[in-house]
Amino acid sequence: EHPRSLARPQLPSHSISPGSHSVHFRASIALLCCDETVDFKVAAANLTTAGTKFEAGPFRFEVVRPEASGEADQSQPCEIEMTTRRDTKQIKHVLLKVGDRTIVAEQGPQSFIDGKFETYYSFPGLAKLPASADIVVTTYKDLENPKTVMVPVEGTIGIGMPPQR
Repeated sequence: EHPRSLARPQLPSHSISPGSHSVHFRASIALLCCDETVDFKVAAANLTTAGTKFEAGPFRFEVVRPEASGEADQSQPCEIEMTTRRDTKQIKHVLLKVGDRTIVAEQGPQSFIDGKFETYYSFPGLAKLPASADIVVTTYKDLENPKTVMVPVEGTIGIGMPPQR
């Protein structure tokens, strides 16, 4: 879910013969994967007023822009600000749940001030934030000890000029 790849090719043990037009290779790609997550939730938050504050575990939120503003091509979407001391690389996503509808927030500008990350999240497509919604912050539980998955890769690469007919 949160892969970081480290390619570790196994180089050919022999040199390329003169006149060769291709090299066959085998390699392994090591993917570091984090798949265990933890949810922090704010239930039934009223998001209609700028300045409204609420918390989800170690995450502090403030409503910045409860209504989208501006012309369609220059629109400023609804926006909330999140502040936390946690490394934001741990965050998988921030969701807004309204009834059966789930909206994934888009991460915007971020800063690091006085040991805290401040990140803005927007909700394009919403004209205004709802009077009652759940905010869910999903974080990776196993980021410090990710699982390694080895993926074998094999192929042939052409080299030099193609054979003349």
